[in-house]
Amino acid sequence: MSMTAPAQRSVPRASSGYLHDVLFWSGERDFVTRTAAFVMEGVAAGEPVLVAVPEPRSRALQRHLGRAADEVRFVDMAALGANPACIIDAWSQFAEECGKQPSRGVGEPLWPGRREPEIAECELHEALLNVAIGAQRPLWLRCPYDVTGLPGTVIERARGAHPFLASTDGGTGMSDTYAGDGLGLEGFTTPLPEPATRPVALRIADLATLKALRDLVVHRPRWRAWGRTGPSTSAWRCTSWR
Repeated sequence: MSMTAPAQRSVPRASSGYLHDVLFWSGERDFVTRTAAFVMEGVAAGEPVLVAVPEPRSRALQRHLGRAADEVRFVDMAALGANPACIIDAWSQFAEECGKQPSRGVGEPLWPGRREPEIAECELHEALLNVAIGAQRPLWLRCPYDVTGLPGTVIERARGAHPFLASTDGGTGMSDTYAGDGLGLEGFTTPLPEPATRPVALRIADLATLKALRDLVVHRPRWRAWGRTGPSTSAWRCTSWR
């Protein structure tokens, strides 16, 4: 599989608008060297840089950056992205915080081991990121994808969800496979699957049963999350990315 798709034309880095590209990598060394070059370029230019990738790649990247890592904000994507719906909010906050100052971000929402519902939510968030960040925000957001660990179907959908593709020489180009800004709308038109469990019916008659309903809504998702992942609130609640 080719590491990069054909690019229509080169895209110079400008401070006038939002740029969302995908970097296809193979092996930790490839990830670290190419991502570090992107980060170092931003640090050298005095740009705020936020890196949200899971461990152990975050540690490997920090070791490679050395002292320059002190100039970069690192967030564990395994925690931030436990609920993929929280990722867009994190990048929106970062872009707003930076204002008109050019900035860079590295976000890896998908990695081997993600469950199918998580993959679907991450792919939806990638498509929505093309419209969630204002076109005039000078944020360059790069999303690394592991071509050796992720299914080929995920890689192909990543090509369609990113307007730009990072090349092996460090540049980026417009993608000729980008599916358009309307791709995110498909996630809201696809029929939902049937519930995996029977619905719970509760008749509200007074304040006591209203309290029972509130407790059910609060605790039932928590019990289900604990049964799958252990007692961690990150499975059902957005947490701060800062």
